[in-house]
Amino acid sequence: MSFHSFGQKFADKDYYLVDSLVYENIKPINLSCSSFAKFSIALVWPKYNRWIYDYTREKLKDPQEDTTQFKMKQALAGAIYYIGWSYSVQTDYEKCIFYYEQCEKIYIEIGDSIGIANSLDNIGNIYLIKGESAKALDYFEESLTIRKNIGHELGTASSLNSIGSTYMEHGDYSSALKEFERALELYDKVDFISGISSVLNNLGIIESHFGNYEVALSYFKRSLDTKDMIGDKQGKAMSLSQIGMNHIHLEEYARALTYFEQALILYKEVGDKQGAAGSLSNMGYIHRLQSRYDEAINYFN
Repeated sequence: MSFHSFGQKFADKDYYLVDSLVYENIKPINLSCSSFAKFSIALVWPKYNRWIYDYTREKLKDPQEDTTQFKMKQALAGAIYYIGWSYSVQTDYEKCIFYYEQCEKIYIEIGDSIGIANSLDNIGNIYLIKGESAKALDYFEESLTIRKNIGHELGTASSLNSIGSTYMEHGDYSSALKEFERALELYDKVDFISGISSVLNNLGIIESHFGNYEVALSYFKRSLDTKDMIGDKQGKAMSLSQIGMNHIHLEEYARALTYFEQALILYKEVGDKQGAAGSLSNMGYIHRLQSRYDEAINYFN
């Protein structure tokens, strides 16, 4: 299929055979969450990865130069990862873990330490989703050791953030706080904005749990600023909601309402019905706290 309005003009053709492209000359495209993007993710992306999977497996049956073989196996591992990821979306976690483990085996075979660590983190994330926090922690710590050994600071920060999230899931907030602070230091060092935003958010949640609402607000507002920098509307809506909740704790209801109203606008813009419903529920809760029951019922409805 040819989509002239979205396709890159790479040469004087309207379509290309994938294995004929000069990969170094292809530039990434930013796609908004349009119907075309959703269509591509839902239909084209799984088929593309299955094609990569079949193509690389077939090519690897023949003798290859070491460099070519390495690239082919990396591409195969990447395709296997996305096949596994598609199973995670379907909540078929056992199949997802199976494919992530296949990824890890390939990365071990070719000696790709970052790939191994990424695979371990991915498996850990699935166990965390499943509620098996102890298993998740084992994988995150194994990944952390690898990243530290190779001096991979960005990856180390990611592993620390994952470990902190696991402790938070367990309710061990003091340990989580230490891991998040270490992660933030490294994310700041490498200037990784989305990582900084994620950790600031996590720190805000912990400080709010401890009842340090003013401190929590400072973290959430810093996280909001970083999300604004990268144009993350859904992330901004989440930060605004968290800021609103902290103003409720401080009994600053008018301020809280303002933040929930802003969050509602953004949730509607990105089509997040669950987020929009949450904002309306929070707004109803504020009116209920102030004994404005008719208004509260309208928001809850």
